[in-house]
Amino acid sequence: MSNNLHWTEKDLENINRKGNVDTVPFAKSSKIGTSSVATKERKSKYNVADAKDRMFNGKLYDSKLEREYRAHLELLKCADLLKNRVMTIQEQVQYPIFIKGIKIFAYILDFLVIYGDNRIERVDTKGVKTAMYKLKKKAVEAEYEFEIKEVVKGQF
Repeated sequence: MSNNLHWTEKDLENINRKGNVDTVPFAKSSKIGTSSVATKERKSKYNVADAKDRMFNGKLYDSKLEREYRAHLELLKCADLLKNRVMTIQEQVQYPIFIKGIKIFAYILDFLVIYGDNRIERVDTKGVKTAMYKLKKKAVEAEYEFEIKEVVKGQF
């Protein structure tokens, strides 16, 4: 172990309680008991916007695009034409995929929207279409026999 690394029992308790090694203090000198806290801002691997930019009606959304689309759906609740009017919005709807009775994964859809003409639209807002997303989407569309509408920035 390095001579300039000093952990107190309190530090170890914090690690065990929080499970976060980024808050472990590291000594500036080799003297026991002298330490400063080394903290790092953790950025999301998805590069999402700040929480305040992802809030709508008191709910935190996974992305700014998802929040904007939810606000768009809220406006469509007042649409003049019945076919454009949103009647029901369900969020984070899960579709599990089983193979030989074993649950392999659950696809989580952003929105299930029911319009005034009883049309059902399943919507996923996407910034980046990963290979895993494409595979899961294809499996869910095949298993449940419906199409998932992808919404990207500037599309609505």
